[in-house]
Amino acid sequence: QTSLEQQIVYNITREGEGGGIWMCGGSPSVDASGNIYITSGDGSACTPGNPLNTANRSLSFVKLKPVPSQNTLEVLDYFTLRNYLYLDSIDADMDTQVMLIPGSSNRAIASGKDGVVTVLNTGDMGKYHADTNMVLQSFLIPSNRSLHTTFAYYKAQNNGYAYLWGGNSQLHA
Repeated sequence: QTSLEQQIVYNITREGEGGGIWMCGGSPSVDASGNIYITSGDGSACTPGNPLNTANRSLSFVKLKPVPSQNTLEVLDYFTLRNYLYLDSIDADMDTQVMLIPGSSNRAIASGKDGVVTVLNTGDMGKYHADTNMVLQSFLIPSNRSLHTTFAYYKAQNNGYAYLWGGNSQLHA
């Protein structure tokens, strides 16, 4: 295209309230297939009585597919923490960081204000389960503040490294 004219609008909480895509001012990640990855915070994460409904996907890590013919983005997959209502009540949502898609892998890495880093499979992000978080790995990055930062990725000859440096904290790899 030769224009920067807006093409698509996506409302993260079209049947709910609140909702935001902040990501510390960073841009969404995009994989080789053109799927878009965002972190979202505050607001509705489901519809009443149906936590799997994708109409509202705030407080989630979300995989979107552009649907130009409808001027929107379709939710292909997502991950919502089992304790999303508690995190929302203490303003510890998950939209403070860009979701990292390292190299050409099928992994996604992100965290929220609570300092928990989550590693997901981009082919099956885990959706929502009330009793457990269906993720590949999660771990806490100790910080005196909430994590308002973005991962950096370095591809070495044999390995890749993700780096994170939270406020009042040390560099973590």
